[in-house]
Amino acid sequence: MIFPASDSSIYLKIRDMTASIPATVPRRIVPEATFAAANQWLVESGREYVAIDNLETLDPFFLNIVTAGEQWFFCSSNGAPSAGRRSPESALFPYYTVDKIIDNWNSTGPWTGIVCEGQFWNPFTPPIAHLASIRRRLLKSLLGDELLFEESHEGLGLRFSYRWQLSQKLGFVRKATITNVGDQARDFRIVDGLDNVLPPDIGSRMQLQYSCLADGYKLSELECGQTLMVHRLASGIVDAPIPLESLKATTIWTHGLGAGSAYLTRNAAEKFLQGKEIDSPDRIRGKRGALLLAREMALAPGESQEWVMVAEIEQTQAEVETLRQQLADPSALLAAVEEDLQCGRDRLREVIASSDGFQQTADRDGALYHYQNTLCNILRGGVPEKGSLFKRDQFLSYLSIHNLPLREKHAEALKALPATLTRGELLEKMVPLGSSDLTRLVEEYLPLILSRRHGDPSRPWNKFDIRLNDEEGEPIHHFEGNWRDIFQNWEALAWSYPDFLDGFISKFVNASTIDGFNPYRITSAGVDWEAPDEDDPWVSIGYWGDHQIIYLLKLVELEAKVNPARLAESLDTPRYVFADVPYAFKSWEEILKDPKDTITFDQERDEQLIARKEKMGADGLLLQNNEGELCRATLAEKLLLSAAVKLASLVPGGGVWMNTQKPEWNDANNALAGYGLSVVTTGYLRRYIVFLESLFVDHEQDDLQISSSLLGLLEGMSQAFSKESWSDQSKLTDGERFELVEHSGRILESYRGQILRGGPGASSSISKSDLLEFLKKSRKALEGALRLNKRSDGFWNAYNILDIRHAESAMGIKELPLMLEGQVAILTSGMLKPEEALHLLEALPESDLKSERHPTYLLYPDRDLPRFLEGNRISQEQLETVPALVEMVKAGDFRVLEKDPEEGFRFESAMTNGYELAEMIETVGGFSEEDRTKLDALYESVFHHQSFTGRSGSMFSYEGLGCIYWHMISKLMLAAQEVALQAIEDGVEDEMITRFMGAYFSVQHGLGFRQTPEQFGAFPAEPYSHSSSHAGAQQPGLTGQVKEGILCRLGELGVDFKDGCLSFEPRMLRAAEFRGLPGGPEHEALSEGMISFTYAQTPITYRRVHDLTNVSAVVYLSDGSQLKAPEGRLDRETTLEIVSQSGTVSRIDVQLPSSWLIS
Repeated sequence: MIFPASDSSIYLKIRDMTASIPATVPRRIVPEATFAAANQWLVESGREYVAIDNLETLDPFFLNIVTAGEQWFFCSSNGAPSAGRRSPESALFPYYTVDKIIDNWNSTGPWTGIVCEGQFWNPFTPPIAHLASIRRRLLKSLLGDELLFEESHEGLGLRFSYRWQLSQKLGFVRKATITNVGDQARDFRIVDGLDNVLPPDIGSRMQLQYSCLADGYKLSELECGQTLMVHRLASGIVDAPIPLESLKATTIWTHGLGAGSAYLTRNAAEKFLQGKEIDSPDRIRGKRGALLLAREMALAPGESQEWVMVAEIEQTQAEVETLRQQLADPSALLAAVEEDLQCGRDRLREVIASSDGFQQTADRDGALYHYQNTLCNILRGGVPEKGSLFKRDQFLSYLSIHNLPLREKHAEALKALPATLTRGELLEKMVPLGSSDLTRLVEEYLPLILSRRHGDPSRPWNKFDIRLNDEEGEPIHHFEGNWRDIFQNWEALAWSYPDFLDGFISKFVNASTIDGFNPYRITSAGVDWEAPDEDDPWVSIGYWGDHQIIYLLKLVELEAKVNPARLAESLDTPRYVFADVPYAFKSWEEILKDPKDTITFDQERDEQLIARKEKMGADGLLLQNNEGELCRATLAEKLLLSAAVKLASLVPGGGVWMNTQKPEWNDANNALAGYGLSVVTTGYLRRYIVFLESLFVDHEQDDLQISSSLLGLLEGMSQAFSKESWSDQSKLTDGERFELVEHSGRILESYRGQILRGGPGASSSISKSDLLEFLKKSRKALEGALRLNKRSDGFWNAYNILDIRHAESAMGIKELPLMLEGQVAILTSGMLKPEEALHLLEALPESDLKSERHPTYLLYPDRDLPRFLEGNRISQEQLETVPALVEMVKAGDFRVLEKDPEEGFRFESAMTNGYELAEMIETVGGFSEEDRTKLDALYESVFHHQSFTGRSGSMFSYEGLGCIYWHMISKLMLAAQEVALQAIEDGVEDEMITRFMGAYFSVQHGLGFRQTPEQFGAFPAEPYSHSSSHAGAQQPGLTGQVKEGILCRLGELGVDFKDGCLSFEPRMLRAAEFRGLPGGPEHEALSEGMISFTYAQTPITYRRVHDLTNVSAVVYLSDGSQLKAPEGRLDRETTLEIVSQSGTVSRIDVQLPSSWLIS
């Protein structure tokens, strides 16, 4: 997917590289790498689109259109929309959950009615409502900024279509067209317009809970000869004895339909269609906002009629008056709309190009997939506004938010900064001031735009806010996201902006806590944590189990490749800090007693922290010592702390104990928080430890600076792992396992006690040899636990259940059913030998994880739940195991059990979990400790709650039963690629490499972008979170899978860093990509034998060459000179020029052997 060279200088450079190269037959044959086209490509009105034909045969699906501005627009494929600006609080069409939006097809958004030849045609109503044959088509622009709905009535020979476009300056643009595609002239009545638009000052809560009240305040007026509708509230809605004016309005203006009438209600428009005489008042009260145009029309064969409606929200009286004046010359106003739409397209292209989102290849499906991945990665994680360049005032605003006293202290030096500068220049000027906090805040400064939390009507629990400009209209740098979400996006973004890697790492570790975890959210204004809220059942305190390992690991792994010297220098420099979150872990005894309730919330400390933030800024939420100074640490301490607290929770043979009140990546496994054991995190931790070994073994110093408290933790765990019983975990009894876990738990409890009393403590050091010995022992302990989690069916566990038997001081392990996540984790761990990894990948298609609907895998094997009357049965024999229950039944007390009319007993309906049961037993009284134990055992035998994984085992969408979670499939694709590339590096035989390639492309084959719309249930290239067993793709757009898609594409292209030098060594490219591509309105022709892309905004061309045995590259500099890069590896100096995007390198031409390509 490539756009005109005129749109960007990058593409001018790419076009200059074209040349015809003879085709050759590649050597490696991989049948799985052959893909049928997924998309249908069309040109309409000079733009390129992907299309879904026969839309009427698909179930409604949810989708969106995008801009580089603050507008948001979601809709169903049946046309029902929700749209607005910035957040759901400023909506044009109501912001509801996705199910309600889809259900609103007949009440919200576009509505069209046509009466012709005695037939009533209501386009885009459910197909069942039509007796005549209709055909629908949905088109979406390649940029993703436009939707075109089209319906043809085959009996009448009429086609009606409308498109949505977004104008940043002028609003929400809807263009409609009706065409006579038949061979007979047609006379008809038509009504078309928009219904249920909102006036300003109706927020999402008002609309959801009090919409009937809000309707009573609404007032609509027609202006400018019925071409302008003004919709407003008569006054502000308030239940207080005060006046409250409503001084803004929603407007809709129209042009092009010609002579006719405009109606403000659906009822009036429908009467027009019925041919009834009706009044057309120019003002109505107490009705929802609508503008419906009506006229009689005649069209000859081939003739069309077009018109436009433009809606805008929150218009002041002055703005409405200006619009009235502009409507005196509608042609000029329409020209302004078209100009702004083009500006929006150009800006969107510019943003995507800045993150390397455009590629030229014959695989148009793959190129569009990469574009969509880049787009969604930006819209969640953000992108630097102008690379490393920003305005001084933008940085000063950020500094005020984070540490106002610090800004005031250095006001003179800050004032002397140039008006515009780069990140490097700012560091250069600030470091000499000697303020470690100023240096830290400069390093952390991320000049990102377009970021927002991934909220939408299918993710209503996340609230988004698209903040682009301040009150004066100046661009602001803003990001906001849940922790794991935003760092996933930054991992991919870091490949296009490697110079920001230290900033991403600093932001990560500086927002981490001294107990080795992280807060829930991170924003440009600091960190945020969850606090107890009795009114919100979705709020719960705790720490996510996997966040501190895999997401940090990926960032430091890349930094070690790109800038190993910078990473090494950071290891022993105490310039990092800790977030101060008002959570505290309970004692070992309390955690053991109830692993689901292990953390307390300190309300007083929370209030102190908030007060401190209000006084000084976001730095007020950082950990201070008793003297009020920030506690500091080296990067080595930060990296080791994250590992140590996980290692101290390792259960031999079972995995990392999930006792921090939150689950991991699959939050539908929420019930695993407590008794769950994560083999997944154990695998990721193994890879993390291996990386630390490689990092520290090369460290130049013999000692590393860490705190005395962490030193004690590391020494304690090193001694613990020295025990002989850790060396062969398979021989452990449950009692011995308990002893080992308790030993580690006591060590961790001691560390937590130390930091709670006095922070990290004095600075100390650990010798490199002792540290490496600790890491070696840790790795062996992890590998021992992992090996015991290979299942009898050859697959690997993802999670286990910890069976704590308090009376026996014993811990057993219960295996859970097969999960795809476990296979991804073990592949990612790096522990498997090539033949083991290949065997696993090739066994997956025959496993119970294989989906019956799609050529891919479920999160876990589907299963049927018991019928309602089959569950909760208790026999007389079971009853008699609990004497106290027998006495209750005899006494006619059925508060715990109820008698079944057929036979036996059932737990009373209020006994929904063990907590409710325990509370009832306290109320009843008279239960001995033995009775309680037996009752608990009976309850567990009936409901099996210890093996209950959470929502994952009791819902049928999202990450539920029968569901494909596309992010996990993308994770599997990345894991398959990693082991394949590692096998190539290890020099395995060619036949095995070919099979690895087949396994990788087999996984890719199952992704949406390789399926047709009919198979996927939506536009194939667009990222969706999941597909259930009963529906197509669900939850569009901002999903974490886009990161894996970007990384896999880089892996296919062979873009990597080795010892700080950029290299190009593509081993997973398909020959089909080099077949060339004819030109089109929005992409240049691509010559056979080449593909083009950008890296860090530097144009790269790959040319396929026969009779070549190794890759080679030529670097073209902006001064006209050239540099040769043997084996495709650039020198360090050239790499730095590209990474910093200095403009010194104009393009790179890479020649690669045709024998490397996959056919």
